[in-house]
Amino acid sequence: MEPIETQLRRLDPGNGAAWSGSLARSLDDAAKRDSLVAAIASSERFDVYWNPLIFHTANALIKSGAMPAPDALVAAIGVGAAQAIPAFQPLTAGCKGPALEQQAAALVRCRRLTAVLRHGDTYITEMLGQSLAKRLWQVGSPEYQEVVDARRLTRYRCEAGIKANRDLVSPEGTKRYLELLATHRTEQEVALAELTRAGFAPNPGAHWKDRYPES
Repeated sequence: MEPIETQLRRLDPGNGAAWSGSLARSLDDAAKRDSLVAAIASSERFDVYWNPLIFHTANALIKSGAMPAPDALVAAIGVGAAQAIPAFQPLTAGCKGPALEQQAAALVRCRRLTAVLRHGDTYITEMLGQSLAKRLWQVGSPEYQEVVDARRLTRYRCEAGIKANRDLVSPEGTKRYLELLATHRTEQEVALAELTRAGFAPNPGAHWKDRYPES
């Protein structure tokens, strides 16, 4: 895999996810693992190319005639979730415990890592970055409050998105969703477009309550 991943890093040097395969293979080498985490933390974002992956996989299934378009979209999302999203535990393992408490450089690196994850192209990556950032900033600090507000916004859009996508399994809904995947970079941008189309407010009002505010 290394030659393929090296080529990916050449093609998309700002994408920290291009280092995730090397990280997964370096768990027994602490020095190399730390250098790879540092490389990811120095990147701009963490993209698994979710939208194009789902778009092309679903279209390939549709063209094969193996299943109806709505079923093809559901299958593509299932495959993407199982295969494209990496295991994050090796990436965040160094952002807790004694090592983090004893090394100022580790705290700086981990905080930078949260920013990279929060600029990922999937909700799961963004929310992981938010959860990690909440643990790394002091309660009551401006940075902590910014993360709390961002987390609330993400939770609202995820919850509202379920309601906005009720027709996703119809042929018309599938066609519309595939068009959005083709024209937007991130899963979050697609979700926002769907909320707007369905008439939902893009931001939570004062009355909206997060059911899991402490997570």
